[in-house]
Amino acid sequence: MQLWSGVPIITCAGEHTVSRLCASLLHGIGLGDLITDRFDDYVTLAIDLATHLKTQRPEGEARAAPRNASLSTPARLVRNLERAYLEMWRIHESGEPPRSFNVEEPGSFAASGEIR
Repeated sequence: MQLWSGVPIITCAGEHTVSRLCASLLHGIGLGDLITDRFDDYVTLAIDLATHLKTQRPEGEARAAPRNASLSTPARLVRNLERAYLEMWRIHESGEPPRSFNVEEPGSFAASGEIR
């Protein structure tokens, strides 16, 4: 709800599934710049956002991000979920231990031509 109303949500990604959930959602809607890896960076980002809120992200952009994201587009969400399942199966079949990976849409800036 806060994301759709334009309120910035920040998070510090951790090692546990629950601590990475918010980071995953923010990344999924194109707001990866609101994710930190260290607590000190989290505090710095929070202070920076609080003191420079209007200059950080235009209000319209902040409100549009969740609506324009793949998480709010069911067909894209399903395609990306299918890519994730295929990559999990590929990892399993190759005998590799389970590991984290990114799923990027083909043609996106971050995609390298392979399922990551």
